[in-house]
Amino acid sequence: YLLAKKHSKDRDIAMSSFIPTLVGISEPAIFAANLKYSVIPFVCSCLGAGCGGAFMKLAGVRAIGQGLTGILGLLIVVPNKLVFYVIGNLIAFIVPIVLIVIYNKTKGVPHGEEEEEAESALTIDETAKVPVKAVVDGKVIAIEDVKDGIFSEKVLGDGVGIIPTSETVLAPAEGEICTVMEASKHAIGVRTTNNSVFLIHVGIETVSMNGEGFEYLVKKGQHVKEGQPILKFDKAKIEAKGLNPVVVFVKTDEGNQTPVAFKTGINVKAGKDVIGE
Repeated sequence: YLLAKKHSKDRDIAMSSFIPTLVGISEPAIFAANLKYSVIPFVCSCLGAGCGGAFMKLAGVRAIGQGLTGILGLLIVVPNKLVFYVIGNLIAFIVPIVLIVIYNKTKGVPHGEEEEEAESALTIDETAKVPVKAVVDGKVIAIEDVKDGIFSEKVLGDGVGIIPTSETVLAPAEGEICTVMEASKHAIGVRTTNNSVFLIHVGIETVSMNGEGFEYLVKKGQHVKEGQPILKFDKAKIEAKGLNPVVVFVKTDEGNQTPVAFKTGINVKAGKDVIGE
């Protein structure tokens, strides 16, 4: 899909987010590339993964232990099934490319026109200092203490975790909604007026809930004010699934590259207390 993009920055982001997928880490590709432009690449990727997984199931591919997939999965696959494992991964890789090429020829690649229109309506000043406020009530913890390597190792960027005591996510600053996940609704992205992009991810592994207990209050491309409610979630439902409800707040590597100094170890009120500036 990104091969069709004309901007070198888009291609660079796509390539840097693609590399982690080789070892089974897909979040950078999902948030930084696929969903940023259109849901089509994400759907095609899911279909490709399903085809590859179905082939490996039918071929009887098994592992001798738990671990990552992708290239590292070669270390735990039963030796006599290695060839089928490789073929399954190739299917998962090639099918989305074929589907996207076909879609491109029939429908045309979506180039984010709606997003670009929304950006033109948002006044951007990258030199401005924009403090960001807590998105939920709760206790702020260091990103390194979040029980998910994608966040604790800062794969997506620096930030904090908030152990929530409220269930409504507020916009951290004035800006626009730049990322949504319509299927799961467990995460949302906000671009601020200084072109910083923040990802708000509710819970760990909550994508598995398929949207149950989550509700968007805004749409992609919508202008939002500081403190405006943008997402609601049901903490009890998350915990009932045995999942961690921690709200992760990350400044991604997209947009303004100026680092944000985050505060940790404090109790905060959503929309009132500054957690980064």
